[in-house]
Amino acid sequence: MKNRATLRQELGITQEEMAILLNMKRSHMAMYESGERELPSSALTILYEIQMKLQSPEAVALKSEWPPEAIPEQQQQLLIQLLRKNQFQQMKLARAISALEEKQQAHTKAWQLGKCLTEGKPLKNLAFPGILDVIKIRATSGLAIHNANRFNALCVQRDLLVHEEVWLKAAIKKESLS
Repeated sequence: MKNRATLRQELGITQEEMAILLNMKRSHMAMYESGERELPSSALTILYEIQMKLQSPEAVALKSEWPPEAIPEQQQQLLIQLLRKNQFQQMKLARAISALEEKQQAHTKAWQLGKCLTEGKPLKNLAFPGILDVIKIRATSGLAIHNANRFNALCVQRDLLVHEEVWLKAAIKKESLS
C-alpha cells in the first residue's frame, strides 16, 4: 500500500495544513493517513485539483525558480537580527542563572542556620522551638535535585547560545567581506 501521507510530505506541509486545504479536521486527516478512514468525496475532489495544478506547466516552471537566491544585504540583515535575538536570549538566561544562584545561596544559608542551631545546646526562649526544623526542611527542599538540574539545563542553553553567537559573528564577517 502506498503511503497516504506521500503527497502531503512532498508538498512539505503539516497534517493540519493539509486538513485545512481539504476542508476537514486534522484528526480525520491523521486517520486517513493511518488507513483507518477514507477521505470524503469533497476532499478527494480538492486533492485531485491540487495534483492537477502541481502537474501543470506553470507549476513545473516554478520548481526551477526555487529557491530564490538570497540578496547579500538581506542575508546580512537576517544574520544581524539573529545575532540580536541570540544576545537577548543570553541576557535572559544570565538573569535566570543569577536568580537561581541567589536562591540556592539563600537555601544554603538557611540550611546552615537550621543545622547550626539544632546541633549542640538548644536555644532558649524560642516562642516556637519547631521553627528550626521548619527552616531546615524548607532549605533542604529548596536545595533539591530539581534546582540543580534546572541550573545545569540553563548553563547548557547558555553555552549553546555562546557557540551560536560566535558562528553568527563569523557569518556576518564573511558576508561583509563578500
